[in-house]
Amino acid sequence: MRLMKISEFSKRCGVSPETIRRWEGEGRIRPIRTCGGHRRYTDANLQQSMVIKASEREIPKTGRVVLYCRVSPHEQGQLDRQVSVLHMFSLWRGYHNVELISEVADGNDMQRPELLSLVHKIIAGNVDRLIVAHKDRLVPFGFELLEFIAGISGCEITVLDQISMP
Repeated sequence: MRLMKISEFSKRCGVSPETIRRWEGEGRIRPIRTCGGHRRYTDANLQQSMVIKASEREIPKTGRVVLYCRVSPHEQGQLDRQVSVLHMFSLWRGYHNVELISEVADGNDMQRPELLSLVHKIIAGNVDRLIVAHKDRLVPFGFELLEFIAGISGCEITVLDQISMP
């Protein structure tokens, strides 16, 4: 186990030593103390600091809602229906600042240009809400990871087949 002094640890965290001391005072991070009382930090502390930073980051709300539709090449006729359902849902919820992203692509292709562009927008904090018809329209596997990343960036994902509408 590698131990770091507060100066090295604060640089790796991207915060000041004073912030590290404040986190310790709040009980959010616990360094190891040497016999002489000096603080030493581990890689586990570094992981904790990333969670703390994410929770402290104030995420500005843009009001931006993205509707994402995808169909496979052999389902092209269903794209218009999916777009219509998402638009009706967004109107029902009162969303006005709506962007539509649609593509015809194989769901297993994780290099889809529109998907990659959407993920970039989410990470940049430019999307407050993402609406999809089904999880697999977005990604066939790893949805929970994408949902976690979106949450850190202030984006909530709504999956229509998981909610009940009047």
